[in-house]
Amino acid sequence: MCRKQICCAYNDSGAAAFNFIQPLLRRGVDIIHLVHFVQASKDVPFGQKLLESFLPDDIFLDVKREVVVRISQEGGVVGMKSDIEEHARRINATLIVLGTNALGSVNPKTGSLTYNFMSRGLACSTLFINEEHGLEEDDEIRVSTAVTYTSTAMMDFVCQLFRPSRDTVTVIRCSKEGGSSDDSVMLGRYQEMGINKGMRCTGRLIFGKPSIALPEFVTQMKSEILVVPAPAGTGMSPGMKRIFMNNKCPLLMFKDECKKKVEDEDSS
Repeated sequence: MCRKQICCAYNDSGAAAFNFIQPLLRRGVDIIHLVHFVQASKDVPFGQKLLESFLPDDIFLDVKREVVVRISQEGGVVGMKSDIEEHARRINATLIVLGTNALGSVNPKTGSLTYNFMSRGLACSTLFINEEHGLEEDDEIRVSTAVTYTSTAMMDFVCQLFRPSRDTVTVIRCSKEGGSSDDSVMLGRYQEMGINKGMRCTGRLIFGKPSIALPEFVTQMKSEILVVPAPAGTGMSPGMKRIFMNNKCPLLMFKDECKKKVEDEDSS
């Protein structure tokens, strides 16, 4: 299956995003689009020169470099978000990758592209990566995945994105104090799903508000990445915004395309 990913190189954070995602890319499977957006055609040569500096460690990876002239009539971060998502739709991207310095900031800047990108809702699954985080080819990645009763598609996405027999996936259920037998059954089901797909997979039941308990858990576990389900609609809940602000490691917000299609059909 071809997995198209778009990595936006709009500033220095783009280099961090590209370097982080590289070890997860597979020859002959993944296509990564390195994209830089410019205001006018006269700025294209600068964008091309910038993208030429993004060199993959594996020369056989399918890397496409694209300088895109912005088309949105809206200014600022709202217009940039619109342009990024429109380009992602045009190439049928399965994942948007954004570098940021706002992740884990209690008071992110009002003009931060990534914070506004997240807070206004997501068009497709999006990975936010701190500038200081990076991965090496041989690194084992510890993935903390927060599941609900309807996370089968997200779990499948995680198992495809990360590397079987190398990376470790911890399936997390964040519940009220005491939990229930249903929580344990659900954890067992997703853990078995991960193992059947070749992942090193464990399950953990934790308690408390997700916006507090999840960031604390990934810090304790020294996870390289936290995966959470993004709301199916176009908005973003206050709880999800707090996870973005409290979480220090890279954050993947999974957007269930099947749910999105049902919503689109219902609204048409």
